Amino acid sequence: TANIGPNRASIRYVEDVSFTDGSNFGLPASAEYPWSSKFLQYEHALVTVDDDCKMILWDQYGDNEEQDAVNLASSAVLQELCTVGFISPPMCAGFGIIVADPTPTPKTPKSPKTSKSPKTPKSSKRA
Repeated sequence: TANIGPNRASIRYVEDVSFTDGSNFGLPASAEYPWSSKFLQYEHALVTVDDDCKMILWDQYGDNEEQDAVNLASSAVLQELCTVGFISPPMCAGFGIIVADPTPTPKTPKSPKTSKSPKTPKSSKRA
């Protein structure tokens, strides 16, 4: 942390992002991606405060590649939770995840095949 001007500070920190193993959602514990994933994000914030030291601006920067990795894992977890029905289809749709309707659709019975009568061989003799 460093003061970079009147009422302004520069703060650098590391954010440790840890994902669940799925067990707190009633799923079997898993260490397979995205479950149990861990990421480090190196962050930098420029903070401005007023004269009463109340924060009026938090301008945060970070590495896009690190953030993309966290976003991708988050999306994969949401997809899994939507697929197993933990999150409702309307809420999943709000995340851009379309889940197939779990209600089985009755199959239309196929029409019975009709057998064709065997072809009568044509005579090779001409009259």
